[in-house]
Amino acid sequence: MKKLFCVFAAVVAFGLTALPACGQITYAATGRHRSANQLSATYEWTKTDYSYQVSTTDAERIQLNGGAVEYSFRKFYPIEIVGAAQYSQGQPLGQRLMSAEAGLGYSRVFNKVVPFGRLLAGEARTSSNQYMYSIRGSKTGLAMGLSAGVNYELAHHIGIRVIQLQNQYLPFGSLGSVYWSIGSGINYQLGTARTRE
Repeated sequence: MKKLFCVFAAVVAFGLTALPACGQITYAATGRHRSANQLSATYEWTKTDYSYQVSTTDAERIQLNGGAVEYSFRKFYPIEIVGAAQYSQGQPLGQRLMSAEAGLGYSRVFNKVVPFGRLLAGEARTSSNQYMYSIRGSKTGLAMGLSAGVNYELAHHIGIRVIQLQNQYLPFGSLGSVYWSIGSGINYQLGTARTRE
């Protein structure tokens, strides 16, 4: 799992360092500076690191379904200040996961394609019906998330989040937990993007 996380982080880091150089070419071609703040709603499918016994020989990991709402403040484009809230739940153990995080993001506009990355930290809370992680009731603690994905602008204010991949560290279990999620959704740009020639 640590190796996967390192590979994921390396890919994101490479993208965030390589995109600025490419972005200068885009600016020269279009002369536009996109800085409208953005509100996003994303469906998320999450695979946890918690396994339960489904037979005498097999163990299966808990899977969660839910959604997240994200706000991106883009005054300092291409750097973004990001806040996000997430809720998901899954069976058969009745796990519920909530989180609220904030941090920095980075995105670049290539015509209508917008790759992005996020590094967030905040607080997460989980509970279940079956004492997951030996928790009675609920547990709250520090959460950190690293995500990357691609948005696509459909119209002046509307776009879609084609894909978002997220690696989230959560304070559950004796050594903490790592959850992976994949999702897609919609974006709405608030106000009008500034332009410069």
